[in-house]
Amino acid sequence: MRIRREATRSGRPRLRARDLTVFIAALFMVGSTCFAVGVPLSFAFEPIVAGIVFFVGSLFFTTAAGMAVVQCVDEVGDDEPAPFRQVVRQFWQPERLEWWSDITQFPGTILFNANTFRYAFATGLSITLQNRLIWVPDAVGSALFLASGVLACLALHRDPDRVPARDRDWWGAAWNLAGCIGFAFAAIGAYVLDSGDLVDPRWANLGTGLGAVCFLIGSRLMMPRSPRHRRRAAPTAPAAPAA
Repeated sequence: MRIRREATRSGRPRLRARDLTVFIAALFMVGSTCFAVGVPLSFAFEPIVAGIVFFVGSLFFTTAAGMAVVQCVDEVGDDEPAPFRQVVRQFWQPERLEWWSDITQFPGTILFNANTFRYAFATGLSITLQNRLIWVPDAVGSALFLASGVLACLALHRDPDRVPARDRDWWGAAWNLAGCIGFAFAAIGAYVLDSGDLVDPRWANLGTGLGAVCFLIGSRLMMPRSPRHRRRAAPTAPAAPAA
């Protein structure tokens, strides 16, 4: 695929925000699909198979989340080179809920990397180590995802121009929040008891599977509409009254 770029004032090519959004959404969609597919694979094959699929999906999540942070910071940035202190000030944007959402989501994906990698390859662990090395990163990562989803919805709710019944971004954020809630329930259900059983395997599996499907829908809604679709969806101006 050819990437459309626009030149900055300094003459360097720069990826358009629309193109970056497409890449981020596509990466989240692939990652979500991996998590959705991994659940039935965990019933049909050895845990390592599903674990590898989950781990690959988490890598797509991390890449997308990192690009989202770059996109959020770049929205208010300057094209010209800046000294270190100015770069730090540009990155540090605590007044923006969008920034908090993205900066909270990114470490959550890294914890999912650790969680899924150990789930796939760490065998023979005691119950204590399973909870410490696999469940704790899953629980903390899910909590960060949930916080990120809430912040994203609050950021859109602050915008007076958003119409929940029609706005694509609002519904995308709502589906992503639903996915975060699903992953949170999955983390609760995946805690290993002293007996070796999970708190609730149904929560663990359904939460992961349904959460991934919600993420997939939300990521699809992130995709920018084509110009033809936007023209077709645009409201028609009322006709002027006859004289």
